[in-house]
Amino acid sequence: MVYLFILIYLIILRVFELLIAKSNENYQKAKGAIEIEDPYYKHIIITHVLFLFS
Repeated sequence: MVYLFILIYLIILRVFELLIAKSNENYQKAKGAIEIEDPYYKHIIITHVLFLFS
C-alpha cells in the first residue's frame, strides 16, 4: 500500500513538473527563443515512463 502512495506521489510530481516546463517553454518562445529538435528526446520520454513502471 505504501508503494502505491509513493507511485501516485511520483506521478503527481511529474505532472506538475510537466506543467511548469510547458509554462517555461511558452515564456521562452514568447521572448523569441527557438527550439532545436533533439534526436534523443523520444528516448528520454520512454525512459521517464518506464522508470515509473520499474
